[in-house]
Amino acid sequence: MNPEQSLPAAQQNSERMLWYARMACFLQIGCGAQLSVYEAVHMVEKGLSGTETGILIAIGNALVIFVSPFWGRLADRYGVYRRLIAFGTFGISGTLIWFSFANSLGDFLIYSILRGILLTSVMGVMPALALANLPPGNQGKGYGTYRSFGSIGFMAGTLVLPAFLPTVQSITIVAAILLPISLIFVFGLQRPSVRTQAEEASFKGKLPVQLYWFLAANFLVSLTEPAINGFYNSFGRSLGATLPWIGVISGFTGFIAFISLPLMGRWVDLRGPKIILLLGFASQGLRLLTASFIASPEWLWVPHLFHCFGWAGREVATIVFVSILAGSTKRATAISLTVSTKMAGMMVGSYLMGYLSDLYGYPTMFRIIASLALCSLVFLAVVLRSGQETLRGMGPSGTKNHKY
Repeated sequence: MNPEQSLPAAQQNSERMLWYARMACFLQIGCGAQLSVYEAVHMVEKGLSGTETGILIAIGNALVIFVSPFWGRLADRYGVYRRLIAFGTFGISGTLIWFSFANSLGDFLIYSILRGILLTSVMGVMPALALANLPPGNQGKGYGTYRSFGSIGFMAGTLVLPAFLPTVQSITIVAAILLPISLIFVFGLQRPSVRTQAEEASFKGKLPVQLYWFLAANFLVSLTEPAINGFYNSFGRSLGATLPWIGVISGFTGFIAFISLPLMGRWVDLRGPKIILLLGFASQGLRLLTASFIASPEWLWVPHLFHCFGWAGREVATIVFVSILAGSTKRATAISLTVSTKMAGMMVGSYLMGYLSDLYGYPTMFRIIASLALCSLVFLAVVLRSGQETLRGMGPSGTKNHKY
């Protein structure tokens, strides 16, 4: 048979895999969003103090830092991506149900431990499985559209469900019921191919030094993450912004992400991740720097314009870039390490923002955190410079002619 005759079939299969990944992401983030959106609200409503709530959330986040690399390594070592995601999916569904009925400090402690252990078995491994099912020349755009469906899911989970369900308990129970449906699409995705002897040898080797430099940069830029909504919205309230207006500007970031993710992915495919990474890391610092000069609630939307590169572009370029660095045999490990350092940065950033805002006020706090985030460009420059010769011509799956 002429190889060209099989091309449409291959394209159809790739498109089908992409849709499976999109729908899985839609349900995973749409249902899993309830864990982050409502946990503090539900804890406080059940009588926990702000300090107790903060400690419990910190425990869950700390577990994510340490457990995430384990899930990634396990997925890469044994190729059990889909099984791990299934295990995590049912585990998170159970966690949501437990959370919905939790009433005491002990109940919420168990919830925080379960969340910390189980969350990245899905959120850390799923991107690696999605990338493994995307054609090598379309990884950026494919991942961008895949992730944009997560943004749609997040908006659906945080806007649609509350419109029909009156309580946090009912919202989380429905989310727990809907989440396992995602496994229909997860198991529709192809299992990554069995490693060759050369790939097995590559898996047993060490991760490249450039990846660790990148993780340091990722940690620094992640210091800004708590400001995207939480601290920034508190700042907006201090300026006199109404709750509906806070909701509008927060939703604005979701709209920007939905539009930007496929565009950023396409740019990564055409030009490689280098420029997007530089713009994305710089944008996060500039975002907070701009926020520090906002003096009226009418202008609170302006810093969110940086969300295009600062979050959407950085999200796509980071996943593709660490896949290039680690190679297909260690893709899940690298992505999981990225998740861990991001969470570590967010934890440190939350503490610093709280401390600095109390001590100096929001504008000065934003400027200090922005300065720290911009320091990430130094580490990023080292990565891009030192890895250029090594990575030139290699794509996320080891394919030739990928633009670094």
